[in-house]
This record gives sequence, C-alpha cells and structure tokens, in this order.
Amino acid sequence: MNQFEDELRQELRRKQPPAGFVQKVLAKTRGPGKLRHWLAIGLAASLAFIGAFELYRYEQGMHAKQQLMLALEITSNKLNAAQHKVDAVNHRSILE
Repeated sequence: MNQFEDELRQELRRKQPPAGFVQKVLAKTRGPGKLRHWLAIGLAASLAFIGAFELYRYEQGMHAKQQLMLALEITSNKLNAAQHKVDAVNHRSILE
C-alpha cells in the first residue's frame, strides 16, 4: 500500500503548466466569441418562446373561464325555470 500512496502523491503533486498555457486560457475567455453570441441568441429565443407560450396558456384559461361562466348561467336559468314550474304545480295541487 505504501508504494501506491507514493505513486499517488507523485501524480498529484503540483506541476508547472506548459509554456503559454495562461495566455491560451485568457485568449479563450476574453472577447465575445461565436459560442457566447449563439448562446445569447438561443437564450433570447427561448425566453421569447416561453413568454409566448405562457400568454397562449393564459388566453386559453380565460376562454375556458368564459365558457364555464356561460354554462353556469345557462344552468342557473334552466334550474330557475324548472323550480318555477315545480312551484306552480305544487301551488295548483294545494288549491285543488
């Protein structure tokens, strides 16, 4: 086990980076770069799509709400008419 630990220490010890490593990393992180440009465009398109989809869902919900309110109003009117008929029949049967 001691040999394994020695090999592990040797592999994990600090090493100097190759010449020009820092400049290469900085060159890749600086400047706009095409990847950043396309990522920004993709993000903007995604946000626009999500916004449009949420607006569509909201409008669907409002339409469904209007249909439900109309259905409830129609049902209420029909139940009131039926109740009036039942009341009229009961009133006639009491008078007879």
